[in-house]
Amino acid sequence: MQRDYNFSGSYDTVKRYVAKIKAAPPKAYMVLTSLPGEEAQVDFGYIGTIKVNNRHKKAWIFVMTLSYSRYMYVQIVFDQSVKTFIECHKNGFKYFGGVPETVKLDNLKAGILEADFCEPTVQKNYATFAAHYGFWAQPCRVRTPTDKGKVKSNVRKHGTTKKIPQEVFNTVEKSKLQALPSEDYVISRSTTCLVNTNCHICYDGNYYSVPYAYIGQKVEAIEINNLLKVFFKEKEIALHNLCQGKKGEYITQNEHYPYSKNISSKAILSRQREKMRF
Repeated sequence: MQRDYNFSGSYDTVKRYVAKIKAAPPKAYMVLTSLPGEEAQVDFGYIGTIKVNNRHKKAWIFVMTLSYSRYMYVQIVFDQSVKTFIECHKNGFKYFGGVPETVKLDNLKAGILEADFCEPTVQKNYATFAAHYGFWAQPCRVRTPTDKGKVKSNVRKHGTTKKIPQEVFNTVEKSKLQALPSEDYVISRSTTCLVNTNCHICYDGNYYSVPYAYIGQKVEAIEINNLLKVFFKEKEIALHNLCQGKKGEYITQNEHYPYSKNISSKAILSRQREKMRF
């Protein structure tokens, strides 16, 4: 080939030239914009240790940023539990005086179990909380930092918008937020229960029915706002009003029994009377 084209360069020179023309084009990113009240972005960041009562404790900073105005709520926390995560959200919503349509999460274990951008498996407590407050929990895509860029800057006159976030929030975005719920969201407690052969679990001295398909399985019962929610592998399988002030009560939904067993005592007596007539 060198003789055919009278080329005197080295093999390395050819390799460098080929690599140059085959190089991948630079990545291009879309500018992500949001409407007023449409989105907030949430993140935790480790900030080291803080001395509390003469002891050093690990500390994180919770940041919730409204994507349109860049207005922020910031809180220092000492753990990343689901309870703390939810409390920070509640405090942020109260601070803003309303709730955005979507909360975009930085794939936090407290809120998102699987980073599936299309169908995230949302941690059950957080999912219930999101439903109570009326927002959609959306994870950021894995290894896509541009999805969550708005939460990283904390300047008063924003470097991108060239506007003061608080002014934009007060004049434009605040009125577009959804109203806070009339009732507060409270996680009282949760426990693991075994589904008995009678299709019930025992919780706080009373018995609550679950679908018969889960007999013998361990499920999680969560007490929330005077309701008892029962989950199996992140799926809600039963919901009951909490029985309070009593013990030994059976709270039963007949549809939880198989069809062959789904009959009331009144119906059984009626059948027996019919048989006795003949």
